[in-house]
Amino acid sequence: MLSEDGERPSESAQWIGPLVALGGMVSGFTKTSSDRQLIVAVSVPRRDLAAVLVGCGWIAASSAPDFKDPAEILRSLDPWTPVRMVTEYEVLADRFVQLRRLSAISRKLS
Repeated sequence: MLSEDGERPSESAQWIGPLVALGGMVSGFTKTSSDRQLIVAVSVPRRDLAAVLVGCGWIAASSAPDFKDPAEILRSLDPWTPVRMVTEYEVLADRFVQLRRLSAISRKLS
């Protein structure tokens, strides 16, 4: 459900579903034709909202990336490398300083 302004109640617009489906179809094209460029032209009431809906369809149709072990990645970083880390509860953006290995005893004391 979307609302074009805050004064009116939200309603289901007919153009929402097809844009999400378009994102899914485009996602499939890029998997099979990574060496080619796809240009899609559509006429939409709101360009920014349409881009988000296509992106949602793309993400929904894509499989999750296969990530390396975070400790392995951190060990390969040089000090002061800018990093962005996502935890269960927050997104951290900072510079990597060092990776310290804590013993099981010190973890229990912390």
